[in-house]
Amino acid sequence: MMISCSLGEKRLAASICRPVQCGTARALTVGKFEVTHVVFSQDRKRLVYSSTQDDTDRMHIWTVDVEHGSAVRTGQSHAIEDLPQIGADGALSHCRATATNRCIRSR
Repeated sequence: MMISCSLGEKRLAASICRPVQCGTARALTVGKFEVTHVVFSQDRKRLVYSSTQDDTDRMHIWTVDVEHGSAVRTGQSHAIEDLPQIGADGALSHCRATATNRCIRSR
C-alpha cells in the first residue's frame, strides 16, 4: 500500500491520492471485504487494520507483514473490534465492542 495523500490546491474536502515514487505497488489485502483504520508500525514493517474479512457482520483486527504480505487475524473474538493502534513499544491496542465496551491492549 504505497499511497500518499494530500489536499488539492483549492483545499477541497476530498483528499487526492497518488502513488509514492519509491517502489512497486502490490496488494497487501485481496478479497471482497472492507478495510479501515490502517496503521503502520514505527519500523514500517507491519500494518494493522480493521476489516470485515471472514466475518461480514463484524470488524476484526488484522495484521499484515509488509514484506511478505501474509494477513493474520489477531484474535478469535465474536465482538466487534476496531480502531487499532500500535504503541511505541510495538504493543497493539484496539477497541472491542462487547457488553462492557472496553479498550484492550494485546501483544
